[in-house]
Amino acid sequence: MPRYRIPHAIVRLIGPFFGLTQDYLSKHLGIRFVVDNQRSLNDLGIKYRSITETLTDHYRCWDMQRQLNSQANEKLRS
Repeated sequence: MPRYRIPHAIVRLIGPFFGLTQDYLSKHLGIRFVVDNQRSLNDLGIKYRSITETLTDHYRCWDMQRQLNSQANEKLRS
């Protein structure tokens, strides 16, 4: 969860760079959205991976896909 609150003026200035209109921002700024993963931990027994393991796995998959795409492109050129 975020530790700091971004001032509304800054959000209004940078929002359009992310495709957010002023109308959308005026309707949605200040709305709290609280999430909690306790049900998934307690009731469903889900065990989440550490961020290090997640990012390492993501990188390995990305690298493998990149290599496969490179090999496929080489075969098409031959």
